[in-house]
Amino acid sequence: MRGKRPQTHFPEIPKPRIRHSLFLAPFLWAVLSGPFPLAGAERPDREKDALTILKKIYVEVKEMGPYPGESFILHEFFAGGPDDDDTNKDQHVVVLIQVVGGVEKMKIQVTYMERTKQDRTIKYAKEVKNISCLVAADRIKIQSSDYSEKEMDKLAPDILQAVLNKKKLLKDK
Repeated sequence: MRGKRPQTHFPEIPKPRIRHSLFLAPFLWAVLSGPFPLAGAERPDREKDALTILKKIYVEVKEMGPYPGESFILHEFFAGGPDDDDTNKDQHVVVLIQVVGGVEKMKIQVTYMERTKQDRTIKYAKEVKNISCLVAADRIKIQSSDYSEKEMDKLAPDILQAVLNKKKLLKDK
């Protein structure tokens, strides 16, 4: 008797697949277009906006504060590597926050490093790019940038991650 289906009072009628699709389609449409994010699905949000990330960079670096005796905040970071080891990273990032003429400004300088062929541990500056921002009323405005908007969207998260990594390293010590 194993493998036999129990008898029912209802006759077996094959159900057309189209009927299932008609019931499933509105549900899928509501889920995919509704305000509810799908678990694990990547959705665009404000965290990926370059200005929002620049603001976070500003907040994190400002929190690190100035070195003793300095009236400005200047910190260096390394970004753009395959792992957490700074010697493997090819971007040297300097963030400067200072008040100029009564206006607070943040300047980010990214130096792209290139390894020499003779010794892979030695790197030379290949290219330098800058981002200048005005900080007013708890908002960031890009004053000038050597990056396109698309490049900024890729670069800003890397810089923020470099800042957070260094803060964690300094906290651990």
